[in-house]
Amino acid sequence: GEKVLVRSVEGQSPAYGADIQAGDEIIAINGIRVRTQIDDLIKSIGSGVKLSFLIARAGLIRTVEIAAVLSPKLELQITVDNGDDNILKAWLKKND
Repeated sequence: GEKVLVRSVEGQSPAYGADIQAGDEIIAINGIRVRTQIDDLIKSIGSGVKLSFLIARAGLIRTVEIAAVLSPKLELQITVDNGDDNILKAWLKKND
């Protein structure tokens, strides 16, 4: 079966404070075996709820208690307010 591995851990996050590291395998959450991405599972539980993670690292298995926290993702959108397409085209023009 597929393993669910931690890709990265944000500094100052509850996972960081619990010493979860990139490469750790998440085996189970609250006693339920994890076999797919867990983002939707954590979103459905909600923020502030304590979760029990069963983690494997370097052949050792341990349980870690972490409070679920939803972190907002930063999204940017660039628009041209003045409607002058020539400025935008000149700026995006490929220099050969």
